[in-house]
Amino acid sequence: MTEQHAGDSTLPSDCLDAITEGEVAYTAGDLDKAARLFEHAIALDPTSATAHSNLGVAYLTGGRVDDAIRVLELAHGLAPNDTAVIENLIAMYGALGQSLRAEELKEENRRADNIPRSEPPGLESSTKRILDTPATFGVSAPSHTPQTGLPGQSGGAWTSETHNKLYGPNLNTGLGDFLSDHIQPSSFLEFGAGLCGLANYVGNKVDVADSFCLEPDVQVRDPLASGIQFLNLNILTTPAPQVLNRFFDLVLSIEVLEHVPRDNHDQVFDFLVSRAGRVIVFSAARPGQGGHGHVAERPESEWREELTGRGCRFNQELTALARSMSNERNINHRRNLQVFEAPERTSEICALEERAIPYLSDLKDLVLRSGDTTTGNLFFASYFGMLSGRPEHALLRKRENLARLAAEAEHILEIGFLSGHSSLLILLASPRSRLTIIDPCEFTFTRPCADYLSRMFPGRIDFIEGYSTEVLPRIEPSSFNLVHLDGGKGKTIAQDLDFLKALVRPDHVVCVDDTQNSEIRLELDRRIRVGEIEESPFQHMNESARKSTWTHAVLRFCAT
Repeated sequence: MTEQHAGDSTLPSDCLDAITEGEVAYTAGDLDKAARLFEHAIALDPTSATAHSNLGVAYLTGGRVDDAIRVLELAHGLAPNDTAVIENLIAMYGALGQSLRAEELKEENRRADNIPRSEPPGLESSTKRILDTPATFGVSAPSHTPQTGLPGQSGGAWTSETHNKLYGPNLNTGLGDFLSDHIQPSSFLEFGAGLCGLANYVGNKVDVADSFCLEPDVQVRDPLASGIQFLNLNILTTPAPQVLNRFFDLVLSIEVLEHVPRDNHDQVFDFLVSRAGRVIVFSAARPGQGGHGHVAERPESEWREELTGRGCRFNQELTALARSMSNERNINHRRNLQVFEAPERTSEICALEERAIPYLSDLKDLVLRSGDTTTGNLFFASYFGMLSGRPEHALLRKRENLARLAAEAEHILEIGFLSGHSSLLILLASPRSRLTIIDPCEFTFTRPCADYLSRMFPGRIDFIEGYSTEVLPRIEPSSFNLVHLDGGKGKTIAQDLDFLKALVRPDHVVCVDDTQNSEIRLELDRRIRVGEIEESPFQHMNESARKSTWTHAVLRFCAT
C-alpha cells in the first residue's frame, strides 16, 4: 500500500506543513498524532487528495477499517486518476476480501496509467513507499486467507478474539441513536450481537426489560445495561430456551446472515419473525462486499423478500432514516440497513397460541418419552422446532385459517393425527365442537398423545384407529360440517375425497393440508376443472396460505 508524500506545491503552506509533520509522526509510529495532523490538513484544504489518502492509510494502520474506506474513497473522488490513491484502495480492498471492488480499481489503474498528467510537476514527483502486507495496517486478511487463524473464517460463529481483532468496538452510534430515539423499544432480541456494543448503547439510553443478545461463542466480560441478558446460543444446533419464546418489541440482526450458510437462512428468518412483536431492523452483506467468513452474500432485494414473504412490511421511510443516521464510517450499514414492521397477527390467534403453550409442552414430553421422532405439524415445521416450543411463524396463516373454520363448526372430522397438534388447535378454537379422529397409529407416541387430549378435553374426542380408506366407508353419511385432511395424503387423496362426498353436510368446508405436495395439488386441480370441488369461495384464506412454504387448500364439494 502506498503512502503519498507531500509534494503538491499548490497546497497552502499550512496544509503542506501539516501533511509533512503527519508523515513524520506516521513514520515514528505515532498513529494518533499522524491522524490528527492529516485531519488538520484536510480542514485547511478539503480538496487535498494527498491529505485524505494519508489519513486513510493512518486509519487503516490503526485498524479503523470503516473510517479508512470512507476517507480513501474520498481521496479517489478528489483525484480519480491518481495511481497512488488507487493503489492504496486496491491493497485495502484486497486485504478485506472485497475482490469485486479491488478488480474494478485495478481496471481504473490500468486506464489511469495511460492518461497524460495535468497535475503540477510537484505532485508527479511524490515518493511511493510500499508497505509490507495488509497486516501491517492492523487489517486481518480475509476469511479465505488461511494465515489469519481467526475463528469464523469459513463462515459461522465468531469469537471475542475475532471481533476484537477485526473491528474492535466498531460501534455505530448513529444506528444506536436511531433505535433509541425513533424505535424506542421496550424490549429487544439481537441475533448476532458481537460484543454487545450496540445493545448496551441502546440499553443505556432507553429503559428496556427482558432483552437478550445472542452469540454462539463470544464471551462478554463487561457488565451489560439493565434489562439486557447475554446468551451463548447457536439457534441452528440448539433449541431456543423458553425465555426466548415470546414476542420482542424489536428484533435486530446487523451484518450476520452472510456468515450463515444459505441452506440455514430459512431457519434463521423463521426464528426472527416468530419473535418479532413490532419492528425488525436488519442488514446483511450484498454481493461483492467481502469480509471475514462471508459465505452467503445476497442482493438487498433477496434479503428484503425473505422478510416480506413472511408477512413483514418494509418501511421505506424508517429505512432511509436508519441509513442516514448511521455513522459515515459504517458504510455497509448505510447501504444495507432495512427496517420492517412485524407481521400482522390477530389478537385471537395470539391468545390461542398462548393458551396452547402448556399443552404443546406436554405433547412434546410424550413424543420424547416414546423414543420416536416426529415430523412437522401445524405449530412447528420440524422436530427441532418442536423442541424449542415457540409456534413458528411460517405456519401462522394455516393456524389462523383452521382456527377460524373450527370456530364455526360443531361436528369435525380429522384424518391424520400424528402427535395431535392440529387436533389441539381445533379443540381450543371451538370449545363446543366434537372431534372425530382417524389415524393408523404407526408411531409409538400417537396413542399416548390421543389419550392425553381425551383427558384434557373429556367427552369431545372420538378416536378411531385405522386407515382412512378402511374407516370412512363405515361412517354415517352427512355427519360433518368441517373436515381436515391432515398431513401428506398424496397416495390416498383421491379415495379420501371420493368417500368424503357422502359424509359432509350441506354447509361443509374441507381443508386439505400439504398442498405443496404435487400429487395432492394435481388431484385438487383436476377436480376443480371437472366442477367437482371449488376453492373460490375461500379465496382470501387460500391466498394467505399460499404465501408459506407449507400450504393448504380450503374448499367445498360442488352441489349436485
